[in-house]
Amino acid sequence: MLILILRNVIYSIILLISLPIMFFVGLPFTLFKHGANKVGRTWSRCMLWCLKHIIGLKYEVHGAENIPDHPAIICSKHQSIQRDHVRPTLFAPCLNKVNGKPT
Repeated sequence: MLILILRNVIYSIILLISLPIMFFVGLPFTLFKHGANKVGRTWSRCMLWCLKHIIGLKYEVHGAENIPDHPAIICSKHQSIQRDHVRPTLFAPCLNKVNGKPT
């Protein structure tokens, strides 16, 4: 039980330290096309590595063959921290639009 608590504390510390670092590292990349998206995907891969090797989380993606390679609206059925890390590594870079104008 103590080892599980220690693993979670280590992961939480890494998460809390990496968020502001990645924000400030990623900020200049917003000037480049898909720059911030690449930084976010890199951070997601790092967090997935931490989840796998520190926490011991294992995950499977079912239906990966159904992921489109063209623009599409992706809706997630469940909300969790894992979804936020896995989704950017599975799907192509996104373009957000509000009222038909790129944001």
